[in-house]
Amino acid sequence: MGGAYGKVFGPLMSPICAPLTQLHISDIRKTHHAYVNLEIAPGVSAPQFAQIFSCLRSAERTKVFKFFAEGSIHKRVDINEVFAVAILTATAFLSLKIRVLFQLYDLDDSMDLSLSETVMLLGSA
Repeated sequence: MGGAYGKVFGPLMSPICAPLTQLHISDIRKTHHAYVNLEIAPGVSAPQFAQIFSCLRSAERTKVFKFFAEGSIHKRVDINEVFAVAILTATAFLSLKIRVLFQLYDLDDSMDLSLSETVMLLGSA
């Protein structure tokens, strides 16, 4: 986790990730809802990624997936890392971004982040 984040935010942002970084916060919420409804592990395949990020054009989805899957033996991406990049680069107030991150990682809906949820959030973001 975190490897792709460094690639995205290197000396110059990768143009491949531009569509992901231009998502509106409401699109990010919709994509997360789609991911939760699939009930799959954080490591997603290309078809699962396409289903989750249906708000992106097909060619953009393919490029973004390949970018994040580069170096992955199983050709899967850490969806939490993708969400973190999208949220951190979204055009929104910081307070809104923090609320969305909190909602994404409060996995048990307890309105409290456990130690493991906090570690997952920090590792992704």
